Amino acid sequence: MKQDDLDKALLHQVKVSENQLKTLSSSHASVIDTNQAMKDIY
Repeated sequence: MKQDDLDKALLHQVKVSENQLKTLSSSHASVIDTNQAMKDIY
């Protein structure tokens, strides 16, 4: 993957995380999965 693609993917995951945290607790499985995805991209 190109760096630009990784940057876009990470930005997308950050937006997903922000939206999830508006309605879910930080310990919710979906939030944890999103955080793991961001770690994997980074």
